[in-house]
Amino acid sequence: MNKIPNWYIITGGPSSGKTTVINELKDRGYKMVVESARNYIEIKLINGRDIEEVRLRQYQLQRKILDRQVDIERNLDPEELTFLDRATPDSLACYQYLGLPADEKLIEWVKTFKFKKVFILDLLPLVNDEIRLENKGEQLVIHNTLIKVYKKTRGRNGFCSRAATEGAS
Repeated sequence: MNKIPNWYIITGGPSSGKTTVINELKDRGYKMVVESARNYIEIKLINGRDIEEVRLRQYQLQRKILDRQVDIERNLDPEELTFLDRATPDSLACYQYLGLPADEKLIEWVKTFKFKKVFILDLLPLVNDEIRLENKGEQLVIHNTLIKVYKKTRGRNGFCSRAATEGAS
């Protein structure tokens, strides 16, 4: 990918309104890509696994999520305006947050991954569900880790945008 693709990333810590924003963009007719991690875990839960079992082997879980995300990004049309609910740099932030060693595939893909802009949404009050289990402290650490990763990633091509999500749920 030499040319910067027409992709915009919506990201932020848990409970920052990402899904609300992505769904609104989808309702307005924009192409969007769902969050790989949530989608993968939802499929496992539908197939009868419980969340503790899914999260038991974090390295394997994160690798499967990474593989899915890279496959999605490789198959996107770089010319088409697309909004992504998280992207590969989010995987790097997750690896860092969990204290997992970043494998070669992750490091290489993040080095070459390009996008037009990232919108890091501000945190909203934490609301947990069957997949999101973090506490407020973890929410903040994850959010700050994302900011650091995207600032480093975007350091080659510009800056990291922040967008408030006031009114989002």
